Amino acid sequence: MDRPSFKEFDQSFAQFAREQGFRRTELTDLPTGALVAYVRDAEGAGVERSVYISAGIHGDEPAGPLALSELMRKGSFSRNVNWTLLPLLNPDGWQTGTRENAQGIDLNRDFFSFAASETQAVAQWIPQRAPFDLYLSLHEDWESSGFYLYEINACAAASLSATILQAVAGIIPIEPQGIVDGHKLCAPGLILHPPRPDEPDCWPEAIFHADLYSLHSYTFESPSSLPLAQRIAAQVTAVKAAVQGFG
Repeated sequence: MDRPSFKEFDQSFAQFAREQGFRRTELTDLPTGALVAYVRDAEGAGVERSVYISAGIHGDEPAGPLALSELMRKGSFSRNVNWTLLPLLNPDGWQTGTRENAQGIDLNRDFFSFAASETQAVAQWIPQRAPFDLYLSLHEDWESSGFYLYEINACAAASLSATILQAVAGIIPIEPQGIVDGHKLCAPGLILHPPRPDEPDCWPEAIFHADLYSLHSYTFESPSSLPLAQRIAAQVTAVKAAVQGFG
């Protein structure tokens, strides 16, 4: 399975989003194209749930953006949730197939210093949509052999990890034990992370959100060694399980 160019991805996602009633907002212009957010508010009164999902912050991790595109194409985003989606946070990295952006910055370590225009734009725009109840970030890991997730539970809600991992286990293996990404698994596929950074000046996007808002946060990591279609299916399944469990 080949991944599309940025232009192809952007055009197809925009079409699917229009069909599903999402509004498109261009946050900043980049050499490759615009960094774009999509939003849709819940229909009906009394709805309080607000979900934020991001993907593609590393340009060499295509499964997350393509999973969100698949979810959008199939109309999988419920009408009773306030949605905020950033389907491809690093357009330049996507186009070149690199982890970093065009300036060589790892955007997922830049949510403290905000040296990149991408992180600046996100931080300036997010207050228009926040606070969020549930945060999901879709990633891949080039070193792991199985799927795993980070959970930051800053609001003491019931954990969704077991539900998510059980659903994903039907698609790809779960990372069984040991240390992944510098963190020890506390159970198969699970890293419980406090709402603070590992390095004081190198904040991931998830830490930026957890620092600002009392929310429930999950970062999904699918193993890059597996076929792309399988990784996409795992990410789709994880998102669905998280949102349904949250609901």
